[in-house]
Amino acid sequence: MKTIWKTTLTIIDVQHEHLPKFAHPIHAGLDPSGVPCLWWTVDTDEQYERRTIYIVGTGNPTPQLSIPYVGTFVLGAFVWHVFIPAGLG
Repeated sequence: MKTIWKTTLTIIDVQHEHLPKFAHPIHAGLDPSGVPCLWWTVDTDEQYERRTIYIVGTGNPTPQLSIPYVGTFVLGAFVWHVFIPAGLG
């Protein structure tokens, strides 16, 4: 079944999530409660894979220039940028 999922972000340099193959990040932002999250399109019939998420504060080095940018969100006085390599699927 194809659907949209939300995962919570922790403000750390590298975070991992287990998601169905081909999961595609569609938005990084704050949910209505002000919690940093990522929204994904997923196919729940696919096998799961480990996905890596990079969260970079403004002024800090990015992981690699070739990693796709997903979005930016503001939390307090800080601005965070989210990068996610393509899935293995």
